[in-house]
Amino acid sequence: MSHLNIILVISVPLAFIMGFAIGRGDVCAVAAVNYWINHKRTAYLRAFIVATASAGLALLPSAWFFPATVTLSQTYEPSGIMLIAGALFGLGAFLNGACVFGTLAHISKGEMDYIGTIAGMFIGAIFAPLVTSRTEGYFFLEISKPTALALFVWLVFIAITFHELVIRRHFIKPGGFEPSSHHAWSPTLSMSVIGITGGLLYALIGNWGYLTVLSHGAAKLITSYVPNVTLQVFTATGALIFGAIVAAWKTHRLKLRKPGFLPLFHKLVGGSLMSFSAIVIPGGNDALLLYGIPSLAPHAFIAYFIMLLVLAILFKIRYKPEI
Repeated sequence: MSHLNIILVISVPLAFIMGFAIGRGDVCAVAAVNYWINHKRTAYLRAFIVATASAGLALLPSAWFFPATVTLSQTYEPSGIMLIAGALFGLGAFLNGACVFGTLAHISKGEMDYIGTIAGMFIGAIFAPLVTSRTEGYFFLEISKPTALALFVWLVFIAITFHELVIRRHFIKPGGFEPSSHHAWSPTLSMSVIGITGGLLYALIGNWGYLTVLSHGAAKLITSYVPNVTLQVFTATGALIFGAIVAAWKTHRLKLRKPGFLPLFHKLVGGSLMSFSAIVIPGGNDALLLYGIPSLAPHAFIAYFIMLLVLAILFKIRYKPEI
């Protein structure tokens, strides 16, 4: 079996499981901040920390044992434009009513308003290269090998995951989580599955996901020399979407809903800002959470924090009950 076939055999089921977990967990950074600001519940935010930690559990050993094929996330010099892009991503996610994960979950359930998000992501990806040329990066080599620092970081990831999945679940009164329906997984369970599968997928095929596919498609309209999306990225993205749709179908939540003009417009603008910002940073909230932060890339920490801060401010100013 060729190297490509091995990657496909491994990556497709992983992406399907990840998509299924997104569909069953109702996970979304926008919802997480909303629960925190307006309902004083931190279960969803803690689940996102678990996702980063569990992604690191898979990603770091992959880089240590397969250094020739697995690389950690590149990191970029923090800049003013990166800070602005992080803020715009938060604004875009707020207008859209969902982040990258949440958008997929909504679309998989037949909420056609979010088609506007996909169209907006394509538009944003067209304009982003016109204002940025952040193509130079360097690897955070201190944890790409099993050094003392790297092992310490990995142990921290283990401690976080163990605390949330075992100690808090069995020895601490959980509280703070009310699923949107009886079909939903707990945020900690869904985000741990997303983290592990996502970390392995970034180790296997690098930058991937439906936002990456849309960005490449848009870039090719401007510059024909942009390389095509690789087969492993395309198939994994398809499996991710299929997994989310299967989750919605299995839980009887797959029902087409006609779009409204105003929600569609909000999502078009929101998707444009999210895609534009993801290219400028670079990295959407999925890549930052599951690849950049577990690699200890400073720009990922800063951009993700700015995104959450802007969301928190916006929710403090105006409550959105639909999230």
